[in-house]
Amino acid sequence: MEDSTIIGGDVSGGYEPLSAEEQAALDAWLSSNEPLTTAGSYTIPVDPHRVVAPASSGQEQIWMHSEMAGGHVLYNEAVTVHYHGEFDAVALNRSLNEFVRRHAAWRTSFAWHDGALQQVVHPRLEVPMPFTDLSGLSAGEREERAVSIACGDALIPFDLSRGPLLRCRLIRFSSTEHRLYLTLHHIIFDGVSLYGIFLPQLASLYRAYARGVQPHPHQPSVQYPDYADWHRKRMQGGELASQLQNLKEALSDLPTLDLRLDFSRGEVQSFHGSMERFLVPAAVAEGLRGIGNRTGATLFMVLTAVLAEQLRRRCGQVDLPLGSASSSRKWSETEDIVGFFLNTIVLRVDASGDPTFLQLVERVREVTIAALSRDDVPFPLLARELAPRRDASTHPLFQVMFSLEPPLGELDAGWRFTQMDVETGLTKFDLHLEMDERKEGILARYIYNTDLFFPDTIRAMAEDWQTIAKAVVASPDVPLSELSGERQAGLWWRLRGLFGKKKNGGSRAS
Repeated sequence: MEDSTIIGGDVSGGYEPLSAEEQAALDAWLSSNEPLTTAGSYTIPVDPHRVVAPASSGQEQIWMHSEMAGGHVLYNEAVTVHYHGEFDAVALNRSLNEFVRRHAAWRTSFAWHDGALQQVVHPRLEVPMPFTDLSGLSAGEREERAVSIACGDALIPFDLSRGPLLRCRLIRFSSTEHRLYLTLHHIIFDGVSLYGIFLPQLASLYRAYARGVQPHPHQPSVQYPDYADWHRKRMQGGELASQLQNLKEALSDLPTLDLRLDFSRGEVQSFHGSMERFLVPAAVAEGLRGIGNRTGATLFMVLTAVLAEQLRRRCGQVDLPLGSASSSRKWSETEDIVGFFLNTIVLRVDASGDPTFLQLVERVREVTIAALSRDDVPFPLLARELAPRRDASTHPLFQVMFSLEPPLGELDAGWRFTQMDVETGLTKFDLHLEMDERKEGILARYIYNTDLFFPDTIRAMAEDWQTIAKAVVASPDVPLSELSGERQAGLWWRLRGLFGKKKNGGSRAS
């Protein structure tokens, strides 16, 4: 899942400056993490009887990429809901299906009509909840078996033309420990949908049903198909053309990162992946937040700057294009809508001139703020404009993706949520750093293409990221070239680039 807010600017400042009013509004949004309602109130028209609606541009992007990936289930996302305590399986099943009843996005399938992708909203959908009891196994066997079952479920393709686009499995570990393993197609949700809406509502519904009472009949005022229809019409004016022109100027002559691959690329992009998990300790995370407070930057911006510094060392480049995702939840009506609101965008980080880390964070902050008012351009349109003759061996415009999941809402005692325990063995990018802020620190994982990197290389990168984070927390106001470990890291990566690459056409099996 990719939830964050970024975009790119060129290294010479290719954006026209924001007005004082725009700057103030964006600064307020960045500091509050609340949806941004721009000047001039927008009201999304609601049709409670809507059966068909145009797909959003983000959904179109997912559909097209899924088609290009062939049989790979690139957009199957697996998450796990943990419950500890006395348990009522019937109440949980009712809770899940009541949530699906309330949110149209989880009752949609997709069809092409007159050359356009359409959402088809089904009036009813009953999601089955298969049950597996592993309580008779040892603790280690339970964990291994449960993850194996969940991985098998996650690798089953969804039929976007029929639905449903989610499935689940309830596994009993003991009389007081149960897990709900969910697999969803990314075309129907984003991080806010899960973290901010689904989990709190599921817990609230379960609390009511387990007590034998009817839950409050909450219904979102706006559904995702209403939003998609409204947003499509809104983007038909001149605003989109203006944003596109600004982006074309800012991202012109975008470089390719020299990632020091262990294997040469094949002629066509592969999607074989794995992940390396690590934890950024709470003390280091707190130090990074402190840097954000000093510079007026969000945690996302500070983490982006750490990744940019890592890539500067590894690639020996100072013009660094990074991919991420910008949320379209800018209007108050979208706060409680379940659906896919993300747009893939490019952040172009300028690390030239040997800045301090504080200065690097400020540069990331500047391009982020500039991006927030210009992030409506669908990524496929931007890619066509900037790279009309796409190289089939790599993702267009960038090779490295970064995302920070939205904050997890307050949950009742006994509930927990994870998304790093089930692997599909696939990746959309050469390298994707996903992070998740929690009380114990920042949960992180590098998802990487196994046809391009050795596991040891990524393990070293995870260690390198943490080394850099500790160094910038200790010395944020010294030049990057003087940070602890900079020279040794740069030399190590250069030597690995010279002697580590395997000329195997991009496939480890060949």
